[in-house]
Amino acid sequence: MVLQKKVLIIDNDTIMRNRLSSLFSDMGCKVFEYDNIVLAESIIKIFKPEIVFLALAFDKTSPGLLSRIKEIHRCTVILFSDVITKKDIISYYTADEILVNPCSQTDRLKLYFDKTVSEIRKDFVNDFASFAS
Repeated sequence: MVLQKKVLIIDNDTIMRNRLSSLFSDMGCKVFEYDNIVLAESIIKIFKPEIVFLALAFDKTSPGLLSRIKEIHRCTVILFSDVITKKDIISYYTADEILVNPCSQTDRLKLYFDKTVSEIRKDFVNDFASFAS
């Protein structure tokens, strides 16, 4: 029996949450989605998801949530947004990954369930180096 991966999506945008939830459900994941910090933190404590997708805009309105998630449970935390600035990258360096428009990166999202973030980054760097030469 294959264990079902658990994913938590934290975002105020219902449409984006639903799109990501549908995508992850189609991948065979157990999906939790919330726009409430208290409930999201409870899910992290109880169900210990492998990956937490945190909307960048949500964390900006609830400062410190990223670090609290990391304190509660050692999991992969991926920040996402439609637009990411250089300042965001600097401010959120503790995130495991920052993705622009994750729904358009289905193949990459699938990789997070089979590989660590560092392995994925290494593969993309190697692929880019091969492509560039």
